[in-house]
Amino acid sequence: MDIRDTSKSNTSYHLRTLREAKLIKVRKEAQTKYMSIDIETFQTYLPGFLDTL
Repeated sequence: MDIRDTSKSNTSYHLRTLREAKLIKVRKEAQTKYMSIDIETFQTYLPGFLDTL
């Protein structure tokens, strides 16, 4: 499945869930939002997980 095949509301829901869990960071510049993995949270609660990707 390609993320582009999901609805905007579905994508927004999942991104909000990840943000609330502090698994991703979001920064906004004008009308664009940039998301990145919160490495510190992954290292604290899921050590070694990112190494498996």
